[in-house]
Amino acid sequence: MARIFVIALLTLLALPSLVEANVVISEVLADPPSGAAGDANQDGERHTYQDEFIELYNTGSAPVDISGWRLGDSTSLENFFEFPANAVIEPGSYVVLFGGGTPTGFSVPVYTDDGKIGNGLTGKGEDVHLIDDTGDTVAVISHDDWPSKQSLVRHPPDGDELVPHKTASTVKALFSPGHTHIIPKP
Repeated sequence: MARIFVIALLTLLALPSLVEANVVISEVLADPPSGAAGDANQDGERHTYQDEFIELYNTGSAPVDISGWRLGDSTSLENFFEFPANAVIEPGSYVVLFGGGTPTGFSVPVYTDDGKIGNGLTGKGEDVHLIDDTGDTVAVISHDDWPSKQSLVRHPPDGDELVPHKTASTVKALFSPGHTHIIPKP
């Protein structure tokens, strides 16, 4: 009986790291297109930094509490965005962080940074880091030359490959914050 208890306890202690492994950085827009086409946060204004975004996706079958997790584009945690209390990614769903503005019309949780994400996403070979509330790295994506005027997206959403959005999108969109870039076939 004691052995079963110990095994059960060890399994429960391992669960947070198993759950965290289910959260991936699924899409990053570092260089919004010009004009109305670049209004990624749908607030009616195209802005260089406020329309930049980082999207997270929960590939697992359980909700993940990301309260206190940090997301940013540099290795200095002082510039990272910190998710507030009660921030949760539902299974098979998304959370989006915009640089700023007043995001409108999203069906998933959306957060805004202080006008730009980290030091402002440059799209020139920088890394994007997701750090949990204990300081452990959950996810990092790196890309030498981010696509211009469209997002870099994980394809498929739970896969490993990062490609320019128009390459992966079935509707040839430039970005798709908060929802899949693939339209299922009937």
